[in-house]
Amino acid sequence: MVIFPLGALAVLSVAPALYWWRSAPRNIVCPLSIVGGSMLLYGVIGTILAGTDMTAMLIGEQAANVLPFALWLFVAGYLGFATGYLLPPRAVPLRTPAPIWPKTRVDLGIVLLAGIAWGVRLYAASKGIAIPRYVIDGGAGLSAIYLIPNPIVLTLFLRANVLSWAAIALCFVAHLRRSKTHTSVGTNRWAYMGVALGLLEVLYFAGITLSNAPIIGLALVVFTVVTLAGRPPIKLAVSFAIIFALVVMPFVARVKGVYASGLGGGGLSQLLVLVTEILPQAAGDVIGGEVVPFQDYLGHSTRLSALDYAAFLVEAEEVRGIPPAGAAPLIGALFGLVPRLIWPGKPLAFVATSDLKDHFGILGYDPANANDVVVSPLAELYAFLGPLGTIVGMFVLGLLARAVYHFLVERHDARWNSGIVIYSTLAYELFFVERGVVGGIAPLRDAVLLWVFLTVVVDGGLSTSGAKSASLQTRTRLRQFEAVKGHAKS
Repeated sequence: MVIFPLGALAVLSVAPALYWWRSAPRNIVCPLSIVGGSMLLYGVIGTILAGTDMTAMLIGEQAANVLPFALWLFVAGYLGFATGYLLPPRAVPLRTPAPIWPKTRVDLGIVLLAGIAWGVRLYAASKGIAIPRYVIDGGAGLSAIYLIPNPIVLTLFLRANVLSWAAIALCFVAHLRRSKTHTSVGTNRWAYMGVALGLLEVLYFAGITLSNAPIIGLALVVFTVVTLAGRPPIKLAVSFAIIFALVVMPFVARVKGVYASGLGGGGLSQLLVLVTEILPQAAGDVIGGEVVPFQDYLGHSTRLSALDYAAFLVEAEEVRGIPPAGAAPLIGALFGLVPRLIWPGKPLAFVATSDLKDHFGILGYDPANANDVVVSPLAELYAFLGPLGTIVGMFVLGLLARAVYHFLVERHDARWNSGIVIYSTLAYELFFVERGVVGGIAPLRDAVLLWVFLTVVVDGGLSTSGAKSASLQTRTRLRQFEAVKGHAKS
């Protein structure tokens, strides 16, 4: 029966956030809570709304039989992840500068990050490229890796969302962490800039890339920043969740429908068509009640890449008797971590999962249209290593997640601004289970580059080494921060 694993997964997925909300509110955005939230969305909500409909499209009449096993697999994998995460992390002493940034350096960091992100997006649009995998106008199926020859520009385009999200995180951290000397009215512009950049991101993902998943990521960026740098905005989060489910997702689904009806353009002309025709028509349709059924856009779409393909793999291994694919393809996928600057011809990240097609007979990578199955780390571990390997692999990922969170946020009591910006920017891609194992680890490369950028550009080259005594400037800033903190409490 589905009800028992569904109930167990529901309880486990929300338990960490509920516990930390009472004891340590900042930890409601820790990796364990984020992974639990994704399990809740994909496993629990998706099953309640969509039932076995989508699973049945993949495996037919066996859907009702294997879906409970897939849910129990989610439960076991999440318990493995939680066990690894809750082990005490190794203490790494590190002195960091206090979170007081010069205003001019904050402005420079925001301009550079947002300018590069939108610059490469506009360049790509001038070439007729809307999203990394596809070209909207006349070249459907061609990936950006074949149309942008410069490896630097290509890398920046493929990771433009990270640059833009980092700029937004920088805006809100700087706004929330102002010191006594930085409380002029003008510094409120950081909040306004963050809101403006956020709205541009929503417009880009909803109207250009036709994807609602990154909008979830953007919302997580803002919520994480506000939680770590300020106070957890629970009421705001609940309000956004309702608006997202009832307004944003139906709107994005309707925009896709308008595109499908033939109004979609290409390149820069697409922007004009989007503003003058597509968005007004989609908005009118949503207001008029012409929307995709709730269970379709929130049930099927949120579960397709996680639970349903996990159920397919369960059916393949447990019913048809196909053995796991083995660790070799998974180890080979680690070559995907080589930066594109070093390996310009590197295949798209999801090519590694094409091994599932050959082994299990599932729809896989097709070079003709750049289409692929995207599986969660849990489902990929099960496909390659079986049930026990899934638990062990999730345990290792839990250890890694705790190390990342401890290094960036936990050991500094969320006082390190750069750590908050890095963690908030990458939390979605690192811990929201929407990609394979290697795809979930890859953003750590971005974390290193962001650390260097923030240290040089925004921190002004302040030392973050484990020196025995902090510099005079750092000690002064620490005292300023403690004074501001004490003043805020009073």
